[in-house]
Amino acid sequence: MTEEERILAEVQRRRERAKELGLCDLLTLFHDHLEFLEEGPNPERLPAYVTDVKVLDTRSGGNSVQMRVIFFREKPYLFAFKKNYGTDPSGNPDVTGNLMVSTRDQTLLDLSYSGEEDQWLGTVWRAPRVEAFIEGDWVQEITAFTEEVLALADQRHRRCATENKKKELENLKSKFGLS
Repeated sequence: MTEEERILAEVQRRRERAKELGLCDLLTLFHDHLEFLEEGPNPERLPAYVTDVKVLDTRSGGNSVQMRVIFFREKPYLFAFKKNYGTDPSGNPDVTGNLMVSTRDQTLLDLSYSGEEDQWLGTVWRAPRVEAFIEGDWVQEITAFTEEVLALADQRHRRCATENKKKELENLKSKFGLS
């Protein structure tokens, strides 16, 4: 096996490993939860060990970058989603995106996406290509973080549904003169 074949085989193995670990689902986490975070602690939306959030969004022409620096105590993770709107050589809309997770000094994961605009759904992102992946302890931290963020969201939704049901019952009692 040549050096080139060895490198390409290892890259393919690591791309598959990133998929096996579920890291390709981080775009859903970003769009459904992290994108809406505000600066500072967010105890309703994030685990207690998240001490701070910085929002650093930029926009230039048809491109935008949404960045969230999330501090796991003193350890910052940067989640950045870069969206590019352009046209392909035949003049058709071309939408691409990259989701990156990094620390202060290293890109840990880089996923590239192609997208398609849908009238009703907005941008529909196709399965990503793993452009970079360095496995380490961060995978377990981010996986646990994802599970906790989803559990908190579920608690919020259940609490909201319970409150709405109570309001609905109170409203019905009032409308029908029930005590």
